[in-house]
Amino acid sequence: MLDDVVKRLESLGYTATEADAWVLGFIIEKVENHIKNDCNVSEVPDGLHQIAVDMVVGEFLFQKKSTGQLTGFDMEAV
Repeated sequence: MLDDVVKRLESLGYTATEADAWVLGFIIEKVENHIKNDCNVSEVPDGLHQIAVDMVVGEFLFQKKSTGQLTGFDMEAV
C-alpha cells in the first residue's frame, strides 16, 4: 500500500521523503486497523483499497499541515 500512497501524494503535488516513511507506515497501519475493525474482517477488502489509500493521504496531509510542516503546498487543490 505504501507505493500507492506515495504515488497518490505525488499526483497531488507532494513528494514523500525518507523522513516521511515511518509516519506513513504508522498511518497505513492505523487506517487498515480502522477498516478491518469497522468491517469485522481480518484483511482490508480489495474494493476498499483506494479508499484506504485516500484515507492515509488525507490523514498524512492533515497532520503535516497541523504541525506546520506543509509549506508551499496548495491544500485548496486537494
